[in-house]
Amino acid sequence: MSVSASPKPITSAVAPMARSESNRPTVSPFRSAQPPIEKYTTRARNGSGRNTTSICLARRTSCGACRRTGCVIGGSMPRVHSKPCIVCGESIIWPVTRSRVQFAKVKTHKRCHWALRPRRPVKVYLIGNVKIDSNGCWLWQAAINDSGYGCGYDNTTKRHDTAHRMSWRAFRGAITSEQHVLHKCDVRPCINPNHLFLGNATINNTDMDAKGRRRALRGEDLPGSKLTEALVRDLRGRDYSIWGSLSSTARNLGLDVQTVRRAVNGETWKHVK
Repeated sequence: MSVSASPKPITSAVAPMARSESNRPTVSPFRSAQPPIEKYTTRARNGSGRNTTSICLARRTSCGACRRTGCVIGGSMPRVHSKPCIVCGESIIWPVTRSRVQFAKVKTHKRCHWALRPRRPVKVYLIGNVKIDSNGCWLWQAAINDSGYGCGYDNTTKRHDTAHRMSWRAFRGAITSEQHVLHKCDVRPCINPNHLFLGNATINNTDMDAKGRRRALRGEDLPGSKLTEALVRDLRGRDYSIWGSLSSTARNLGLDVQTVRRAVNGETWKHVK
């Protein structure tokens, strides 16, 4: 006689396990020994010519250029190096595409370097760029502007200025923007303080008129002049009852009617008699 056994309930092969503190994944001791990640960003230029942000993640190894811990990631070099500035203490960011030899020589930021650089006195700068002639004029030997005056950079005002104004500030004292520095010797490149004197715009114009240096442009000397003195005299002496109207005369000459009318009436070209 066979005995039939009751069928057992079907269950899953793997029973679910309750999540506990012991079942949580453990942190690798190697990863826990790593230093915290440091992030350095800079604006570098890639091969396509576009500005891109470069990131350096610090790891356990050391970089041969900047000696900063963790500058190598998986055997590959980062996009930038970094080391502290000896003046301000901030990081000096240096792309790896630039020379490592130059990076080893860099000690400060460019702004810190120029801040610590000793300034050359303005008097030394001026005297070192002059040549004294027989009349005692200190002729400026450096840059000359289009007007014939010497020009240079003034360390005290942090701006470019004419050399004779720099000479007055260095040897005589401060001047305002409304004051003019005039020449007694009438030599524009001269910066000798004994040949200079202060004035304003009115005194400057009077001095130019007295020395014959200012000549007012009129008549044919004007760049946009359409007439000549001979033509103006001819137009004023014509009998327009015979020659026709001013409009036809101006049209034949290829000129504007108002230009011819004003010249004939004496409104313009007043110096022509």
